[in-house]
Amino acid sequence: MKKLFPKTFALLCVTLFGVSCNVQDDTAPDSDFEIATCNPYDFIGEFHNQGLDYVFNNLPTTKTSSISVESIDYLSTSFCQEIFSKDSRFEIPDITKSDGAEYEGTIELSQVANHFYDRIIDIVQTSDYNYIKDQLILIESEIANSDNNEISEYDEAFLLCSIAVAKFSNEYWEEHLEKTKGLIASCVLGDLVGAGRGIAAHAVEIVICGAIGGPGCGIAAAGRAALGPAIGHSVLAGLTYAAAQL
Repeated sequence: MKKLFPKTFALLCVTLFGVSCNVQDDTAPDSDFEIATCNPYDFIGEFHNQGLDYVFNNLPTTKTSSISVESIDYLSTSFCQEIFSKDSRFEIPDITKSDGAEYEGTIELSQVANHFYDRIIDIVQTSDYNYIKDQLILIESEIANSDNNEISEYDEAFLLCSIAVAKFSNEYWEEHLEKTKGLIASCVLGDLVGAGRGIAAHAVEIVICGAIGGPGCGIAAAGRAALGPAIGHSVLAGLTYAAAQL
C-alpha cells in the first residue's frame, strides 16, 4: 500500500490504495474502475486519477494548510507534460495565428450545452456515489443522441470531457475517502470545474485542432486543456477541506 496523501490529510479522512502511474505510448492507462460507457474522453478521466496519485505522492510532507497552490500546479503540470510527451493520443497539430483568426471571440457554449452543464453541476454536488455515476452516464447518452444543430463539436468536447473527469473522480474519491459529509462532493466538483475552466480557456485551440486534424485531434486538445486544471482543483479542494478540520 502506498501513502498517497500528506500525513495530516490521511489521518483526517482517507483510506488509500496504491494505483500504478506507469504510462506507455498508445496504451490505455491502468484503471481500478470499470465504467461501461463509450465516451471517447474516458482515457482523460483515467489519466486524471493517475495524476491525483502522482500529486499526492509528491506533495511535501508538511502541515496540510501550508501546501501552496504553486506546488500543486507544478506537480500537476509535471505529470501532464510527461504523459503528453509519451502518449500519441495527446498529439495535436501545429497551429499558427492565422489558423484561429476566424474563430476569435466566437466560441462559447450553446444554451443547450449550458443546460446540460448546469445539470451536471447539480448532480455532482449530491455526494451520492451511485446517483452521480448513473446520472452522468445518462447525460452522456442524451448528449450522444442530441440534435447536431443543438450541440456543436465544441459543446460535445466541453461536456463529454468534463463528464469523463467527473465520472472517474467520483470513482476515485469513493474508493479513497471515508464517508465524510461534503468532502466527496467538494472534490468531484473541483475536478469538474477545473476541467471546464481549462477547456473554456483553450476553446479556439480545441476547435482549430478538430478542424485541421479531425475529431481525434480535437479530443487531444480538449484533454490537454482539461487534465492539469482538473487535477489541481481536486487536490486543492481536498486539502482545503482537510485544513479546515484541523
